[in-house]
Amino acid sequence: MTQYYWHAHHDILCESLIEPIQNRIDYIKANKPKHEVETRLRLLKPVQHPESLPKEWMEADAKWMEAEAKWMEAEAKCLPEIEKLHKEECPNCPWDGRTIFP
Repeated sequence: MTQYYWHAHHDILCESLIEPIQNRIDYIKANKPKHEVETRLRLLKPVQHPESLPKEWMEADAKWMEAEAKWMEAEAKCLPEIEKLHKEECPNCPWDGRTIFP
């Protein structure tokens, strides 16, 4: 059964996650501003009554997660080719693999 969470990301109220929740917790602890960590972890919690979520929304969320998983798989497979094209089309770009603001 899909597990839904409140506040897994600061700008999304409710969502399911592809990865285990511990991955998100570890990411927050390691990468988020120190003054945000306590609030993020306090509010990050499983939805206690997922059966009460609107069915239409849950179906759309499932499609979104499936599409995201396919996208992540395709990106991992195709990233070298994408990066090669990027180097050709965006010379002197500061992209470091995660951001244009390294």
